[in-house]
Amino acid sequence: MPHRHILVALILCTAWLAVGCYSRSPATASTPSYSVGGSLSGLTGGTVELTLNGGETLSLTADGSFTFPTSLPQGDAYAVTATITPSGFVATVTNGTGTVDAAVTSIVVAITTADFTVGGVVNGLTEPLLLQNNGGDDLTIAQDGPFHFATPVLHGVAYAVTVVSGYTTQRRVLGSATGQVAGANVTDVTIACTDKAWTHPQVEADSISPDASSGYGATVAMASNGDTVMAWIQQTVGGYAILMSERRNGTWVHPTGTADAISPVAASISEVRVAMTPDGDALIAYTMVDGTYWRVYLSESRDGVWTHPASLGDAASAAGMHALGVKVVLAANGDAALAYRGYDGTGNWNAYLSERRSGIWTHPQPSERLSLGGQPAYDPDVAMGDDGDTVVVWYQYDGAAYRTFLSERRDGVWTHPASTASFIGPSVGSASAPRVAMTGSGDALVCWRLQDGQTARLFFSQLRSGVWTHPTDFAEGVSAGATNGISAPQPAIAANGDALLVWQQTSAGTQRIFRSEYHEGVWVHPTQSADAMSLLLNTSQQPRVALGANGDALVSWLQFDGSVWANLRSERRHGTWVHPTSTADRLHFATKHASTTTPAIGANGDAVIVWSGQTSGLDRVYFSEYR
Repeated sequence: MPHRHILVALILCTAWLAVGCYSRSPATASTPSYSVGGSLSGLTGGTVELTLNGGETLSLTADGSFTFPTSLPQGDAYAVTATITPSGFVATVTNGTGTVDAAVTSIVVAITTADFTVGGVVNGLTEPLLLQNNGGDDLTIAQDGPFHFATPVLHGVAYAVTVVSGYTTQRRVLGSATGQVAGANVTDVTIACTDKAWTHPQVEADSISPDASSGYGATVAMASNGDTVMAWIQQTVGGYAILMSERRNGTWVHPTGTADAISPVAASISEVRVAMTPDGDALIAYTMVDGTYWRVYLSESRDGVWTHPASLGDAASAAGMHALGVKVVLAANGDAALAYRGYDGTGNWNAYLSERRSGIWTHPQPSERLSLGGQPAYDPDVAMGDDGDTVVVWYQYDGAAYRTFLSERRDGVWTHPASTASFIGPSVGSASAPRVAMTGSGDALVCWRLQDGQTARLFFSQLRSGVWTHPTDFAEGVSAGATNGISAPQPAIAANGDALLVWQQTSAGTQRIFRSEYHEGVWVHPTQSADAMSLLLNTSQQPRVALGANGDALVSWLQFDGSVWANLRSERRHGTWVHPTSTADRLHFATKHASTTTPAIGANGDAVIVWSGQTSGLDRVYFSEYR
């Protein structure tokens, strides 16, 4: 009996255990596992390594779907990161974290090109400069040290660092300024700054014209970056021809002999003029005798290629008409103009204008004069803005006296004087020597000489912000004292609005050089002899002026030292003028005559003065440069 009770108890216990085990089986059975994966895009080469929860890695070499080899149990957290990407690229993981509750397929890995900063180091800086990368992303630097542009550049993309402005008195030497971003920040661009300086010819052999004959009448023009073209008249076997020197990308090329002439040989040449666009296209205009008539000829450089007249028949001015006194201008958009006086055989000289518009030259016939018919007209001058807007001035007889006249082209439309009553300036006296200058944006400055009885004064008109202002009374004239000795007026106007007028005037019994200056909206004029910019000894003449885009200025002239003519200069940098203190500051040799000095100044502050100097019985061409 006792054994039976024990047996029953054992059976009940076993059944209870069986039931208990069965009731816990849902909590202890195997938990389902699910795969973790997604898609990859943007991979163009190399390998991307993904890591799951900081442990298992997966290497991918092509776009498409991916799955980690190991599945995760339901309810587990997952975190996918990109631990290795190809150099120069960035992996962005979207939906990379979560909790497993089914197969994970929503992870998105996008490969994109990385970007990096471009920069380097500046040393020796004494004036602020403006840098650009790839033609933009302006960066102004005011002191030495490291720099980088604000806008990053993508891996594999080229970069090019340039100095845009702010280097008028310093030269900038760039190192490692161009290249291709290669998976890291660019830090090795170097900008070494040193002060610019004038260099002058030291000996007679420093001339740039051929030694065997005379060269004279030199003129010069300069592009924004300092590229330069100089041209002059050279005596040759059988006559005269035009020679030129050219500086491109820092290298000068000078003629080696008269065989390098750019013009046909003519019996006589009157003058030569040069103009350049900011980016370096150039025109050289000159007047030569074609055998019978004085005519205008033209050499052009477009996109680095020169074209020259092949014969005396390749003139720009009309056949059968004398043409002299040519002036030339060239706009940034490629438009150009030649102004000259022409004698059509009817008894009068007239003003004429040749124009290049949209790549095509149009030259006037003798009857297509710019000036008014019936009365003689002389000395036309021309200036042009960047978009081809043009101003032409000349002086012409109105039946009683000579007056200053103006024609203007704005937005493609010409406006000409309607009659001889349509002159500019006071209605007294007699006008002469009109000159015009213009900014790229179209502001203009016109000046001329006006003499009333025994008194001559300098007058000027201004076009600013589209509005002309003209003098109406003789009392508005400029003069350093009452005199009839004013001559050779020259205007200049800068992109920043600054302007200069220079002229020569008899003062205290001798010819001196004076200037009027416009700065920050105010004109300042000389009032007495002591205001001259030339030396107060002996006579001075032939002032010429050049004005940079930022208002830097250069004035050159000839000054007699008691024995020979010396070429002197004054210049303004950062608003401060420096004038010569004696004729020992000359550019040329102390015992030789100088003549026909002409300056040019670029937007970068580079400057050139070219002149003729008398050496060994010949006139030779020399130049000084500030670089």
